[in-house]
Amino acid sequence: MSSTVDARSSAPSASASTPQLGRLERVDPRLAWAEEARDFAPWLASGENLNYLAETLGLDLEPLEPEDGARCRAAVLCRDRRSGARVLVQGQVEGTDDSHLGEMLVDAAALQVGRVVWVAESFSEQHLTTLRWLNSVAANGLTFAGVEVQLWRIEDSMAPRWNVIVRPGERQAAVPTPAPAADGTPNRQDPRPFWALLKVHLEQGRTGLVVPELRPEPVLRFPTGRDDIRLEAGVLFGSHDRVWAAVRFHGADARKAFEQLMLQKDEAQADFENHAEGDLVWDESSRDEQAAAVFVHRRPANLDDRATWEGHAAWLEQVLMGLKVALGARLGGQG
Repeated sequence: MSSTVDARSSAPSASASTPQLGRLERVDPRLAWAEEARDFAPWLASGENLNYLAETLGLDLEPLEPEDGARCRAAVLCRDRRSGARVLVQGQVEGTDDSHLGEMLVDAAALQVGRVVWVAESFSEQHLTTLRWLNSVAANGLTFAGVEVQLWRIEDSMAPRWNVIVRPGERQAAVPTPAPAADGTPNRQDPRPFWALLKVHLEQGRTGLVVPELRPEPVLRFPTGRDDIRLEAGVLFGSHDRVWAAVRFHGADARKAFEQLMLQKDEAQADFENHAEGDLVWDESSRDEQAAAVFVHRRPANLDDRATWEGHAAWLEQVLMGLKVALGARLGGQG
């Protein structure tokens, strides 16, 4: 006789008293908060919601009157009764973006707060890393927190779901420093700290470039709207260190596009010099018929001395702007 038990025969049978469970589904937060300043910020500042947020973070918050100088209309200024510190609660209905991050930091400085809480529907990995890094470097007890508020629905009822994903004072894990090369130069150094500095320059400047995710790679590539043309910045550590920016052509029509651009070589150089110093180098690779480049570089760059990084980042900002203006319109892009 088989000892196997039929799972169907051992399962409890449904009864008339079994409750009917509703279906939980996540919904667009704009259904509840159409506008951040008009709807979401007042909702955050209301007693019940502010108290729940405070308890979740171990604070005791009371709202303060808005002050002049706040850039973000969805910010709520509070005071923590326990510590006396001023707290900025930055509201964002949807996923985090760099614009809200920048406004939040400007407000935090202008309002002289001791705590910053960023509330949004979701956080990118990049912004989580930024909050933890800020906790690592902030002085005088300043802390940052990240809280997700998502809107969920069961049948005809909607409710928020809170989730603290970066707690006050949570630090970013240290990035290990690579071992130096045989000649003592850090040619395998993680370039992300340098890219982070360049990112600040680009976002505060007027290049209009979309900064991609920062990776431990020597080249940072910016979208151009064309698959066959890339705009890039590069940094190389070590005994042959250098910094560069380039427009690279690749694909079947690379040589043709490059040759058409060279017909306007002098005009392009003149436009470039309105934004940055340096000579455009026109590199038509003889080894690859489907590759060519126009670039500007600095070498040696003395990158092992971090005091040089600020100057290199400022130079790259100017050069990238110069390349975009000088070559963009001539390639059918935005100048």
